[in-house]
Amino acid sequence: MNNYYSLALKMIDIGMYDEAINHLKLAISEAKKADSEDMAVMISCVLGELYANLGQISESKAVFTEVCEYCDKTNSLPAQKEIAEKFLNSFDSGSALQKFTKNSKPQQNKAFISKQMRKRK
Repeated sequence: MNNYYSLALKMIDIGMYDEAINHLKLAISEAKKADSEDMAVMISCVLGELYANLGQISESKAVFTEVCEYCDKTNSLPAQKEIAEKFLNSFDSGSALQKFTKNSKPQQNKAFISKQMRKRK
């Protein structure tokens, strides 16, 4: 795990979401420079979910679309593809992300993103 990603997770934990977004973007860039596209896509999933939870739907759609394209192209990361597709389908169906129930909302990692977003309210 790269340092930017670790810092981003800590920032999410304390509610510094804008800073977390910046660090996630840096983590993605660092992973790509290290020729670790799979890691970059995994981090992108976290970024897409954070955007969605912040109500930044167009940004989330763009990230999750890239995740799906990469997964289709490489035939890898099925868990990330499933997460991305669930979010994209929820956006396309017109469902407001905030209206999902706790159990039906697609989630990458309940341990940090969703928990931290509940703290924010």
